[in-house]
Amino acid sequence: MSTDAATSAMAGDTNAKLTLSQAFAKAQSEFNRLMSSSMPTRDGQFQAIKETIDLLCECKDKIRRLGLFSINETAEEYGASDLKYMLVNTYLGQLILKKIGQPEGRGRVIEQAMICMVEFLSQCQDMDIMTNKQDKELFAKMVQEKGNVKEDAMTRRQRKIERHRRQVASKAALKELEPRLLAKEEATLSSTQDDDHDEELERQFVLKLLDLQIQVTIDELASCFDELEMIKMMERIRPTPASPGSRGGPGQKGPENDWRLDTKSSVGPRSEGPLLDKGGRPLRPFVLVSDRERVREGVFRPSWNLPTMSLDDYLEEEFRRGNVIMGGGDSKRDKRSSSDDDDDEGDNSDYDNDPEKQDEKTMKQRKWDEFTDDNPRGAGNRGGNIG
Repeated sequence: MSTDAATSAMAGDTNAKLTLSQAFAKAQSEFNRLMSSSMPTRDGQFQAIKETIDLLCECKDKIRRLGLFSINETAEEYGASDLKYMLVNTYLGQLILKKIGQPEGRGRVIEQAMICMVEFLSQCQDMDIMTNKQDKELFAKMVQEKGNVKEDAMTRRQRKIERHRRQVASKAALKELEPRLLAKEEATLSSTQDDDHDEELERQFVLKLLDLQIQVTIDELASCFDELEMIKMMERIRPTPASPGSRGGPGQKGPENDWRLDTKSSVGPRSEGPLLDKGGRPLRPFVLVSDRERVREGVFRPSWNLPTMSLDDYLEEEFRRGNVIMGGGDSKRDKRSSSDDDDDEGDNSDYDNDPEKQDEKTMKQRKWDEFTDDNPRGAGNRGGNIG
């Protein structure tokens, strides 16, 4: 093998050359930096996330090959230098959630992260590191009911408050232990003697860190279940796209065909073939029909109701319905008017030849004159307007 090839192989296989302790220290440092960063996961930071995930996967593979942990042993049987490697799964799950990509693949990303988180919590439960009763009960319910934990709003709120207080207390304890641990490590490096007190201090730090990550992982796992449920619901209500062969086909209705000019028409002998040529010139007659014209006609109109038919149309409809009486009405009216005319003519002839009828009419006229003299116009009005 040439020198250049050997150099390329060493550069491409850097993570595999690191020991488990070196790889985990590097991955943990990058994890803390990425999780504490407020910058969006783009460009360079996304590349750093990918590299850290690869490094954590290498650590996980080394732990598996070494057979470092067993479900038959408890945390008391492991030293602090070994217990810290249990954090690999939760670090890996939390970083996987930060991966960005297409929305369609978000569900698979969440499922991958959930596998790592469940593996971490199950391992902590088997090794008696998860000592909080509420954490055990909540994790068991989430696994059994697939995240659909039924609890009232007050209980959920109280649980979140208690977990937040525990996280604050754990972070304060870690902040207090960290400088002491660094000081002890520097003192150990400068001397050749082993100190049991240093091992105990490191053990307290690792157990506190594991307890903090248990709380964080449970919250992240609950959020993953909720987000996964939302994604599945969106997939159910998402409309199914039309097949490529049915888009813009002849005789089809839909938004894909309403605006197209080159769809086939069923009217006329020259209805086959495209509507326009490559230069944009029409190849056959066409009529542009759009719903915009119909909507505009319904909008730009008077506010009152307009007639829907003419008078002739209305009368024709009434005749058709039988609402117009034909025949007997007019003949009866003519007969009545002719008989009234005959009575008037007969009365006039009798009046001229009958003095009693003349006297009766004269007396009636006199009584009316006397009445009008006694009751002038406006006499019945109260308050005036007499005239």
